[in-house]
Amino acid sequence: MIFLLAVIGILFVASAFMPSYIIQGTVRMASPILLAGIGGLFSQLAGVLNIALEGLMIFSAFFSIVAAVSTGSLFWGIVIGVFSSVVLASLFASISLGLDANIFFAGLATNLFAAGFTVLLQTVLFQEKGIIHGTDLIKITEINIPIIKSIPILGTLVNGYNLFVYLSWFIAFLGYIVIYKTTFGLRLRSVGENPGAFRSIGLNPKKYQFIAILISGFTCGLAGASLSIPITAFARGMVNNRGWIGLVTIFVGGINPAGTVAASLLFGGAEETSYLLQVSSLNIPHHFIQTVPYVITLIAMVAYSIWKKSKTRIIKG
Repeated sequence: MIFLLAVIGILFVASAFMPSYIIQGTVRMASPILLAGIGGLFSQLAGVLNIALEGLMIFSAFFSIVAAVSTGSLFWGIVIGVFSSVVLASLFASISLGLDANIFFAGLATNLFAAGFTVLLQTVLFQEKGIIHGTDLIKITEINIPIIKSIPILGTLVNGYNLFVYLSWFIAFLGYIVIYKTTFGLRLRSVGENPGAFRSIGLNPKKYQFIAILISGFTCGLAGASLSIPITAFARGMVNNRGWIGLVTIFVGGINPAGTVAASLLFGGAEETSYLLQVSSLNIPHHFIQTVPYVITLIAMVAYSIWKKSKTRIIKG
């Protein structure tokens, strides 16, 4: 409950300083980042740095549209897209945990494989390296909640988003419950804090790490589908490093769900700012505008590093 109130409080405070359309754009932009961040958070808490988030999103974004075009159903497109991400996540987990491969190289290889393999399939299946269009598919519409939409301010802030946006907030809240209110969450955090002690009581740390990576595959599957399904199209590069930014939100947010939500909103706001600058009449170079989200990401990481070092000094001294 506190988590939910904190999120609503952030939106209300922001609404006092920004127009509602900027807040709504920020929430929409933050959605795929948040989904990736929550999945990566589960892995991180289990002691696994999951840098494969980008590749998992690419896989889902691609296979969601391929399946939707093949079946004529957005529902099956989402299901198969998420499934493909979970399969790739299980492959990444098997290599990194089962074969004890270096987690960094395994994650990097997963990202490169996803980027290359989807382009190859796109060329083979559609004779197209650019964009796959699902022209006959019905697009997902925005959801209007009857009671909430008539409430001043609140109706503007939390009403009128598509299914994926609401799912991202629900999964963030569910993640908080699982991590802090369940036995599984306690064990997951124990694995990350002290795997040796966890093993000494007869439990297998790798089992929980494997499950955590599969969870990240599921959430990144939704994140990837949230990029391609609403526009019924897939384009090479459409994930645009959101998986990497999702990874950053984990650390900037202090490795907890509420912080990940706040960090996702920060980076979502940076993306929305970049978009607004592109459509504005300001004479700002296009390439400079596109760097805004990454500049904000870099600043956030530097700020986090400084804060962490200062905190360490205080504890030591």
